[in-house]
Amino acid sequence: MKPEDWPDNWLPPAKPRPARRCRKDFRCFSLVENVATRENVKNNVEFMRPANRELGGGRREMAVDLRLTGLGMNQFLAFVQQVESPGRGIRIRQLVLQPSQKGGVDADLSVAVTVQSDKTR
Repeated sequence: MKPEDWPDNWLPPAKPRPARRCRKDFRCFSLVENVATRENVKNNVEFMRPANRELGGGRREMAVDLRLTGLGMNQFLAFVQQVESPGRGIRIRQLVLQPSQKGGVDADLSVAVTVQSDKTR
């Protein structure tokens, strides 16, 4: 697709910023909770669970598994855009979307970031 064929409301991806590390006291759960509040989707959260695991090699993954129900697509996209931050290594690790019985979509997703492990072996 050539640039002249792009829809009027489509913008090419921004150039990536230099990677910034998450602060040592960063908590993925708090980020997701704060974004849900700010984007007014907290009432659509069916559950949120921490899902942390050791990856080996001095690394661990901090993650949050959550289910959002009855979201409009624009609400869902705004939430994802606010949560995901490739420059800081915060990513949507897994995503399943399906039509909601409440209208809109239901989303099961995992938000994750890899950090240095506190454990020394």
